[in-house]
Amino acid sequence: SAFKPSRQDMEQFLDLGITHIDPGSKTDAVDLKMQNDIQHFMEVHESVKSKFLVVIISGDRDFAPCLRRLDQKGFTTALVVNSNDARPVIRRIANVDCGDWESLKSECALNITSVLCTRQG
Repeated sequence: SAFKPSRQDMEQFLDLGITHIDPGSKTDAVDLKMQNDIQHFMEVHESVKSKFLVVIISGDRDFAPCLRRLDQKGFTTALVVNSNDARPVIRRIANVDCGDWESLKSECALNITSVLCTRQG
């Protein structure tokens, strides 16, 4: 199931400077855009990688190579899956498996701001 952020989530994304990519009807449009953005992020921030936690909200195994590259470059990663039916392999690659999005929001009573604050230390 695709990640469909609520209006409140979208407002908080905007406030935090987080980019949400809407694929529209194009298959794999988000995957390609995110992969390119992740590559650019790694190049720009490699010298200060210890200050970042890279959070990917997707259970799509197409992001496994990105997670592996981030890990190889020394970035800390966290994964929030769309639903608990995400493939186990992608859940093992990230440094932190945060579980699924809806459970994370409801069971832990966390709001999106605390979940997606990507600065460390």
